[in-house]
Amino acid sequence: MISNIIINKISAENKLILKKQEKKMEIGNTLSIKKIEEQELVSGSDKKEKTLFISYEFKIIYKTGENELGNIDFSGSLLWRSEDIEEFIETWKKDKKLPEKYSFIIMNSILRKCILSAINISEQINLPPPINIPIIQEKKVQNIEYIG
Repeated sequence: MISNIIINKISAENKLILKKQEKKMEIGNTLSIKKIEEQELVSGSDKKEKTLFISYEFKIIYKTGENELGNIDFSGSLLWRSEDIEEFIETWKKDKKLPEKYSFIIMNSILRKCILSAINISEQINLPPPINIPIIQEKKVQNIEYIG
């Protein structure tokens, strides 16, 4: 179970040249797990509990063709507590991967945390949001004639 997601570092840069209007901007992202470490944390009842620190990097890249127009980078840790800690460590040592049954929970949680932060950051540095934001549009009224 995830007990906390921490963002330790955020880096953002807008490389757009104001005079040059870019026609088609691509926004891509990558999420990678960098390392997994086991540590014992003391809980509120002074009980030591095994915890995994899962270090990650999440990068959002804005580009046209080969030209990078901007980026937003995150690095941090996710704290995981469960009985399956040995399985995590074995899978990581063997394949440098998360156990399949938990990977989607961990990856989606990191994505959610970083994407929500990136929306605000992209606005601050004048880049488009990293995801499509729903837009409400005016409804067009159609003239329907009754023929009866």
